[in-house]
Amino acid sequence: MILCTYFAPIKAILVITGITIAADFISGVWVAFKIGEGWIGCKAWRTVNKALCAFGAIMLFYGYERVFQIELFSPAKSISAIICAFETWSILENFAKITNHPMFNFIKKLMNDRIEKEFGQKLEVNDERD
Repeated sequence: MILCTYFAPIKAILVITGITIAADFISGVWVAFKIGEGWIGCKAWRTVNKALCAFGAIMLFYGYERVFQIELFSPAKSISAIICAFETWSILENFAKITNHPMFNFIKKLMNDRIEKEFGQKLEVNDERD
């Protein structure tokens, strides 16, 4: 019960991160069925592990924030934003595969071009389903 009250201020952060991870999982399963791979239960455990690691990291950074009284920025919000950004990128890739709609492919190309411009490197895309 004490842990629940300690982490209550970051409940919304944990919820939105969980929703984003769940949306990536659902869109990933959708892609797997679309390409004929079907349901692969052992791969679903990767999502469980990813969610546990994400929640653990957010809670750890929130602990740092409180213990070390960091006021300049919120490490918990920052790590959550990074996790959500990567998950959103994955969702976008899944939607591009599901729909093959020009809008999603355009956004992917736009983001890839932006990353290449900012960091001087192409984003490696791994289309293999691990």
